[in-house]
Amino acid sequence: MLFIFVPLICYGQINHLNRIEAIEQELKTKSSEEKIMLLFQKAELFYYQNQINLHILALEQALDLALLTKDTTKTIEAYLRLGRLESENLTIRSKREEAIRQGLIWTKKINAPHFHTQALENKISLTALEKGKEAFRAYKEVRQQKIDAQLPLLERVQSNFYIGKICNRQAMPDTSLYYLFEALDRLRSLEKTSRTLLLQGDVYYEIAYHYNTLSYQGDSVTNYIDSSLVLFQKIGSLPHENKVRILHSEYLTNYDQYGAAMDELNKVIQNSGEYTSGETLGMMGLLSYYNKNFEESLDYYKKSLKKYQADNNKYDAAVAEASIAFVYGQIKAFDKALPYIDNAVEYAELSQNQKLMTSVYYAKAKLLDDLGEYQSSINYRKKVIAIHKKLNSKSGASEQSLSLAGTYIKTTQYDSALVYNKIGYEHFKPIHEKGPLSLVYKNYYTIYKNKENYKAALENLEFYHAYQDSLKRNDLQKRLNQERASLKVVEAQESVSIAERQERLAKEEAAFQSTQKRLYSFLALLFLGIILVGAYFYLQLRKSKRKIESQNQELQQLNATKDKFFSIIAHDIRSPLIALEGVGEQMDYYLENNKKEKLQMLSQLMDTTTKRLSSLLDNLLNWALLQRGVIPYNPKKININEAVENTINLFEQGLLAKNIKVENNTSTNININVDEAALSTILRNLISNAIKFTDRGGEVFINTENKDGKSWISIEDKGIGMTDNKIEKLFDLNNKSMNGTEGERGTGLGLTLVKELVELNKGVLKVDSTLGKGTVFSIGFLNI
Repeated sequence: MLFIFVPLICYGQINHLNRIEAIEQELKTKSSEEKIMLLFQKAELFYYQNQINLHILALEQALDLALLTKDTTKTIEAYLRLGRLESENLTIRSKREEAIRQGLIWTKKINAPHFHTQALENKISLTALEKGKEAFRAYKEVRQQKIDAQLPLLERVQSNFYIGKICNRQAMPDTSLYYLFEALDRLRSLEKTSRTLLLQGDVYYEIAYHYNTLSYQGDSVTNYIDSSLVLFQKIGSLPHENKVRILHSEYLTNYDQYGAAMDELNKVIQNSGEYTSGETLGMMGLLSYYNKNFEESLDYYKKSLKKYQADNNKYDAAVAEASIAFVYGQIKAFDKALPYIDNAVEYAELSQNQKLMTSVYYAKAKLLDDLGEYQSSINYRKKVIAIHKKLNSKSGASEQSLSLAGTYIKTTQYDSALVYNKIGYEHFKPIHEKGPLSLVYKNYYTIYKNKENYKAALENLEFYHAYQDSLKRNDLQKRLNQERASLKVVEAQESVSIAERQERLAKEEAAFQSTQKRLYSFLALLFLGIILVGAYFYLQLRKSKRKIESQNQELQQLNATKDKFFSIIAHDIRSPLIALEGVGEQMDYYLENNKKEKLQMLSQLMDTTTKRLSSLLDNLLNWALLQRGVIPYNPKKININEAVENTINLFEQGLLAKNIKVENNTSTNININVDEAALSTILRNLISNAIKFTDRGGEVFINTENKDGKSWISIEDKGIGMTDNKIEKLFDLNNKSMNGTEGERGTGLGLTLVKELVELNKGVLKVDSTLGKGTVFSIGFLNI
């Protein structure tokens, strides 16, 4: 693919403007063939300066000259270059479509399979976002025709990158990553030129784009964004740098970091100047809206609207007008909102673009709701639902059905509200979409309350609060991830500070040793005693260095302890506390209404939650004491059977809840010499784990035996079991705790604590597990 980004100069090292001026002078004296190549170079320079219109103009001048001189090869290359233009601008898109059509015609005329294949690839890329899977199949067929093994290595890299990009846009993540990482592997074998660096930056960008669509992949997103940004800045390509910053802005927006997201977009605007896209200005409008700076939001949206109108991009102009109307609606300026939303509706209906119609109809319905014109709002919402059904979008139709149910509730048409609310319930319940389901139950509560069906209203209110609690926990998790990201920045800064201190110490030690050598050579002839003093100071320095290293290790351990405490407190203490929120109000209500069964249910919830908190705090305290080396150790004679029986009694409610039977087969005649509190903690954690990973109706067996001079206690479950890899990481402090068979959560601390307590009591801990068959934990202590 000879025409794609052929770098005749190194853009990162030569001033673009000077080179363009030089090309202008050369064009006056060169031949027609040379002029075409110079115009190609000029077009590339304009592209890297983000001057897309001038880029197109230079290509069109090269095309006209190639047609005039009847240079078939250069004509095809000009069409191929124009065919690779990427923009939502309708004018540019139409130019691209015409170039692709002409390129295919010309390549057929001269029977040039290589050029014809490139023209086909342009056609595929044009439809890739709309018909991605079809484009993916066609692209693979093109590549098979060319026989991949015979392709130049760079073209194989481009092939892998392009397939990965199509798969990215069509929700085929595994396939996408396969091709993108294969492209990276092949790039390592290529010489580092502007062309290969640009392609490598594109691959990094696509991988970052892939991870940005996944949850909790923040490190991967930022790492690949940084990698691509470095390469694009090195090459000096503003369009590529801008698209990376826009992606980073989207990522930051997803994590509610609106200020940082706006900083990235401001850099894009600074890079682009008057060529700033309507899309970028629209994103700034959205971020300003999130920051509740509505005037600024309107200003950006109006600027984006002018851009779209100047480019004759009616689709995006209609979206911008709907956005402006929405913001005006938020500040209650309904008279200003109406003209914009009416313009958007008018264009959407003229265009018959179904996707656009759903957006503007929804915005119009929202505005009508705010104005209290509910019947008109209902009509528009029904239109949106009809379009979603036509597009076979069950999710979209269901979401709009819930909104329509809300409007019917406002008009006290409760029977109609029930019908549409049920549509949302039947779609979202099987897929467990918490946000929509929360709205479903809220609507049901309001409907049944107003229909005086208080029992049904209360039941739905309870479901609504449950989903709200779950959403709050998800929001807490999101904020926690943000805090972790911030903490990593702080840790990185601390790491740099430590490295600087270590470097300073190393320099000081080197300087000291240098001085010491000079002193040795001079003083060796004079005073043996001074030599001994020097040696003494040297030893003191080594001792101090070892002390510093020891303190650094302790500091790292303390940091790990701190991080674990924060993680456990944030995840596991707050969760049960949230579960207890509102319990007092519910108890008052149930007492007033004499609902004993509900009170009993609440009491069981409080009992379970407080026991979980108590167990968690015991583990945290014991583990902290162990880390400080101050946990009491008072061994005495303990009967195993009694200790096990007492521990089993603690789990009576949990065993009943899951219908699990625990068989205590321990001998009544075996005694061991251990710390009583430590043994209780060990047994409690191991038996709790066995119950946690045993299916409902299962069994847990506890046995004893004397073997190899030790008394062994084994806790065996027939639960889900573990892989060898999982067993190896079982006692790692950073190992993530797995949820139980019914979603029970753990802290990830219990087994680490068990291991340390067993070793403190001079015991041995063994684990034997088979995936799908169960697990046996065995602890052995010295016989008495």
